[in-house]
Amino acid sequence: MIEDSEAREHLAMVDRIVERTSTRLNVGAEYFVVWGIASATMSLMYQLIADRNLPANFIWIAWGAAFAAVAFSIWRGRSSRKARPSFLEREFLTVLKVAMTVTFAIFFIELFGANIFGPLGLAAVWSFGASIVVLYVAMHGNRRALVGGIALLLSLAAANIWPDFAGYALSAGMLVGYAGFGVVEMLAASCAVD
Repeated sequence: MIEDSEAREHLAMVDRIVERTSTRLNVGAEYFVVWGIASATMSLMYQLIADRNLPANFIWIAWGAAFAAVAFSIWRGRSSRKARPSFLEREFLTVLKVAMTVTFAIFFIELFGANIFGPLGLAAVWSFGASIVVLYVAMHGNRRALVGGIALLLSLAAANIWPDFAGYALSAGMLVGYAGFGVVEMLAASCAVD
């Protein structure tokens, strides 16, 4: 049988462990901002070019934004390596890798001649993958992520209802639901530190 003092020590130890274990998922908000802006730029450029509001060579603005997001991600990933991520952070990275791997695979299949989706269809697939990532964050108690995920899903619905404006809807969804989520997370983090 365990003594009362021993039981209290064990409970105190469990309390300390529970206090250090967070069920909230801390994410790199700057990635959401950069990728949200880059994705919105791509959708917007494709729509503007399809509507003949811009010449076709303006597509390089979209690709420049995408390459800048990739370069930022590589630079930021290398400069912020943590010694040991938490279980929850590892799970988030797994979900992120799966969602982005699927969307990149679809992109490359399309790039080499499948022609199933087209540029704005690819933007919709990308938005769907982004919504999975943001909603995963929401599942861990982040209400701001829930709002972002809903905004992304609503942009997909709007793009489906008004296909002539699909690029605008998807662009708005990425700005509000992905980049906006990142900005709000950065503001919340700065307010919590002050």
